[in-house]
Amino acid sequence: PNTATRTISFTVNDDSDDSNTATKTITVADTNQSPIVTTSWGNSAFTAGNNVTSTPIAVDSGITVSDLDNYTLASATVAITGNLHSGEDVLGFSNTSAVTYGNITAIYNSLTGVMTLTSSGASA
Repeated sequence: PNTATRTISFTVNDDSDDSNTATKTITVADTNQSPIVTTSWGNSAFTAGNNVTSTPIAVDSGITVSDLDNYTLASATVAITGNLHSGEDVLGFSNTSAVTYGNITAIYNSLTGVMTLTSSGASA
């Protein structure tokens, strides 16, 4: 971000004459804004297979991630935080488009139910 100072000038007019110009200098300080994640509305439904491979579902195809002061992000985690069936439940991410998802890769820990998404060089 550009943190250089800014100069603001004020002039008023009484419908016939302009006033003198007064100025004020503002120092812009950089602040680190936290990333924002927003899920879409509603629940997702999954049907477990009965001795057959289950059909994967998108947990939230409408999720959005943003950061007000960074164009890219370094990492994210997705976790099964309730009723995890360790060794059975699986989270996955498939990078089907480098244009859309950049260089994101995913690693899933089946014991903890945590998937870690990373972007090499924090460039995604």
